[in-house]
Amino acid sequence: MVVAVGLVLSVIAARDEPVELLFYFTVQVNLAYLVVLLAGGGDRLRTALAVYLVGTALVFVLVLANPWSGYAMVATADARGPVSDAGNLLLHAVAAVAAVIMGLAGGLTSTRPANLMITGGETGCRARLAGWMVDG
Repeated sequence: MVVAVGLVLSVIAARDEPVELLFYFTVQVNLAYLVVLLAGGGDRLRTALAVYLVGTALVFVLVLANPWSGYAMVATADARGPVSDAGNLLLHAVAAVAAVIMGLAGGLTSTRPANLMITGGETGCRARLAGWMVDG
């Protein structure tokens, strides 16, 4: 939902050339993540896209939105506008945090708790770990 709203706000803010948004890596990754979420893509693909979202968030916060860096996108808030700012915030920061939280929540709910059993036998005690801990 956050990704869809961010994309819509970015299209609204890009009044003259909304097609140019497709050239931005952030928009491409957010579109891919939205498609994978809606299509029910695999965990590995969602994880890879979440890593890309976090990477774009870090670049945005540390470089592009930083007025002291030499690569700031737009220096003044008046030139950007509130719709553009909201779209950038949703696509760069909130989407990455939401993807990480969804990934962590999905990982916690899809795996069963570790069952560590200590059993005695002829050779003494041995520990048997859950399969997901060993395969990791």
